[in-house]
Order: sequence, then structure tokens, then C-alpha cells
Amino acid sequence: MESRKDRRAAVGAEVLADRAANRDRKVELAAMSSEERRQTRNEDKEEKVSRKKARIAAIRKMPPADKKAAKRHDRLYRRIKRRPSRLVICIAVLCLLLFGVYQITPIVGGLMEMMSLQTTDSPAGERARANALMVAEAISDEGIVLLKNEGGTLPLQDMRINVFGTASIGIRYGGGGAGASSELGAIDLYQSLTLAGIQYNESLYEATFPHVPASGSNGLIGVLQGILFGKRVDEPSPDYLTDGIVAEAKAYSPNAMIVLSTRSIEGTDSTLEELRLSENQRKLIDIVTGNFENVIVVINSGTAMELGFLEEYPSIKAALWIGTPGPIGGISLAKILTGKVNPSGRLVDTYAYDVSSSPASVNFGDFPYSNIKNRAFLNYEEGVHNKTWGRQNSTGMISSCR
Repeated sequence: MESRKDRRAAVGAEVLADRAANRDRKVELAAMSSEERRQTRNEDKEEKVSRKKARIAAIRKMPPADKKAAKRHDRLYRRIKRRPSRLVICIAVLCLLLFGVYQITPIVGGLMEMMSLQTTDSPAGERARANALMVAEAISDEGIVLLKNEGGTLPLQDMRINVFGTASIGIRYGGGGAGASSELGAIDLYQSLTLAGIQYNESLYEATFPHVPASGSNGLIGVLQGILFGKRVDEPSPDYLTDGIVAEAKAYSPNAMIVLSTRSIEGTDSTLEELRLSENQRKLIDIVTGNFENVIVVINSGTAMELGFLEEYPSIKAALWIGTPGPIGGISLAKILTGKVNPSGRLVDTYAYDVSSSPASVNFGDFPYSNIKNRAFLNYEEGVHNKTWGRQNSTGMISSCR
């Protein structure tokens, strides 16, 4: 009686022989003309179907023992033949699982930590929550960067201010993936201004609020949204800023603050346009700078936006980069506006006057191979002094100052 090992070896040899025959057949087909190749392939398919039908008919006529052996042989043949493709699929699934675990582990850990803090009513839990917010505030106090300050605009002398931009209502506290930030205990910008003794134009807030776009998600979901649907959550058209609203704002205070944001995050590459002001952001800046002499710009972005526009408008007297400042970032910004905190942070990335000045911008994108379908490449031609590591930095720079 044939052993299982011998049976597997025999069937394996059969599979190898059939693969060798298929390779030889491909060589023969390659030597044929297009018409001959098409006709021969059709004949081969018909012959394959006929053999399969004949095999089924032959098995049906066999005695029970032979029928069982024939079916066992055919199952083993299919299993051995499909082994390479199954291996590839298993490796691909394993890689996806590992990538998912790598991406989600920090988020799950943070969520578990937050849940444990939320559900712990002990004195130690309360102290941990309070301490976490104190640490977050200390980090944002030290991290905000003063990009520009002309004529002693900051700190504010007049504690009344007009705040423009829907991003001021939907401050982005954290990035995507491992850059996610807990929003537990977050204090928004307008609450922060009030706590710092700064009065904001409530009528302007009420006019802006209905136009706030849906914000992107924090953490891993934000990364997936960026990959699948794009990252730009644009400032809406500022048509809601009617002449009457602007006139009322000018009467309220000569000070104006514009909050600008981008949804570009780590984990996905940013195009040149995603690092620049959008058309609607430009329109908003034009309206504000055309009506106010003392304008403060706040950059709420975790990626290196193009900042040359800060030099284009004489009315922009001050500019601050807050990055993605965490849940107490609004408090830190308000303290800087009042002079309670000195913005001593420094940029860790190069912020370009013009992002197209970067050597990486010339090479960025997908360049399809001419001889391989559905495949593309990216040339890294930058030198050691301007490496981009898959992101777009630049050679121009907005320097931090104080």
C-alpha cells in the first residue's frame, strides 16, 4: 500500500512536470504570431475543459475504492499546485496585520490609558488627570514659536480682539497615527481667551460658527482618511463676512487674529498645494488685511506650510506657530497674547517662503515605468544637506524670532 509520503512525492513530481510543460508551452506560444497564439490558446482551453470532463466521467465509473483514491489524488494535486499563491497571500495578510498592529498600538495604548483615567474615581486617578493637563500645558507653553512681531504688536495692549477663520473654532490638537493627541480635558481657543482676560467679538464668532467644516479624525483614522479621501479640509469661502459684519468688527477692535490650519499629517505624503494657502484662505487673508492694520496670524499645522505670505501683507504684524499643541494649547496661546508666557519655541523643520524652492518638489510624485504596468518610482536626488525622507522640506526658511 502506498504511504502518504510516497503519494505526496508522486503528486508533487506530477505538479512539477505539469509546470515544466506549461513553461515549454509558453515558449512555443511566444514564437507564434498573434493570430496563431490566440487560436492556439483557445484550443488549449477547450482541450483543458475536455480533459476535466473526461476525468469527472472516468471517476464516476470507477469502483468505490478507486473513486476515493482518485478524488484524494486530485485534491492533493490542487493543494500542492496552489501552495505558492497561498504562501504569497499569507505573507501579504501577515504584513498587513503587522502594519495595522504597528499603527494602532500607540492609539490603543493611549485609549486604554484614557479609559483607565476616566473610569478611575480614586484620588490617585484624579491627581493623574490633573498632572497630565499640567504637563500638556507646560509643553505647549514652551513649544509655541514666534515667527514675526513688528512694532510691539505682541503682547496685546488692547484686550479686545476679532478672531477670523473657521480653524479658530476647530483647532487641531494632534496629528495622525502616533502623532495623535488626547482631547480629554481640552479647552478651546475662545474659552482660553476668556480665561486670560481677552474679550473676543462674539458677533463675529456667531457669524463664523455655522460655516465650520467637518474636522478630520485624530490618530489612525486620520491617517486612513488622508490616504483614502485626501487631507485638505479647506477654509470655506469667506462670503459670510459681509460688509456689515466687517464694519462691526472694525468698530469692536483694531486687532484681528487669523487662525490657519492644514490637515496634512505624518503617514501620508503632502502635495505642494497641500502645503500652500488654499484659494479661500487667501480670500480670508485679503479681507482681514484690507480692513485691519494690526493682524496676527496663527499657524495650526503639524506640517511645514509655505509661509512666504507673511511678508506679502504689511498689515500682518505678528505671526505664531502653534503646531498641533495638545488639549491645553489654547490656554498657552492666550497666555502668549497677554504676555504672561514668552514664546521661546524654535522650529524643528524648515518652513519655506516658497515650497517649490525645495529640490524635492521637482522629483516628488509617481513616475510610471515605461516597461512595467501599474508600477511607479520616485527618485531621491537631493543631497545630504537637503534630504527630505519622503516629505517635502525646503531650502528657503522662515526663521523663528522673539
